[in-house]
Formats: sequence, C-alpha cells, structure tokens
Amino acid sequence: MSRSKEIQVGVTVIVSAAILVFGLLWLKQVRLSGDIRSYTVEFRSVGGLKIRDRVQVLGIKRGSVGGFEQVDGRVRVRIDLEKEVVLREDARISLITLGIVGEKLME
Repeated sequence: MSRSKEIQVGVTVIVSAAILVFGLLWLKQVRLSGDIRSYTVEFRSVGGLKIRDRVQVLGIKRGSVGGFEQVDGRVRVRIDLEKEVVLREDARISLITLGIVGEKLME
C-alpha cells in the first residue's frame, strides 16, 4: 500500500471516531459547559437512585443527580439542573420508578 493510501485510511479512521464520539454525546444529551445550578433535597430513602440518574422538570430531562450524603438518618441528594431552570421555594420533588426494569428518576 502506498504512503498516501495509508494517510487517507488514517484520516478516515480519525474523522469517523470523532463523528462517533460527538454523535454519542449529542444523543446522550451530555453538556460540556458548566452552566448548571445545584440544589439539595432530603429524602428518607432513595432506594436504587444513582449518580447521573436523570432529573426531569415538567416531564423534560433538565439535569442529573450529582451526589449523595447521609445526614441524621436521611439522605441528602444534590441535583444539578440546567442554569435556565429555577425551582420555586414550594417546588415538590419526588422519586419515580420508570419502565419494566425499574429505572429511577427524579421529577
């Protein structure tokens, strides 16, 4: 194989890999910018909730679970929402089990 063919193959592989990575990030709706606002919520139990599980506002994915902390027999959950989302003081937050496999999400 000639040198120019090897370069063409290499460039094609690199471009294909870049398109694959950016496509997956777009499909998974991963945000690389730091435009998030964090809130803290306390629950008695969060059975099955994991870090990076989705958080929905009015049925639309607007953030994710950022972390957990156990405080005085309760679980304090940090949720990271898009900066545009502002929760009111009286907002209700609940844990929901979704689908057959029991995926957890916060609404």
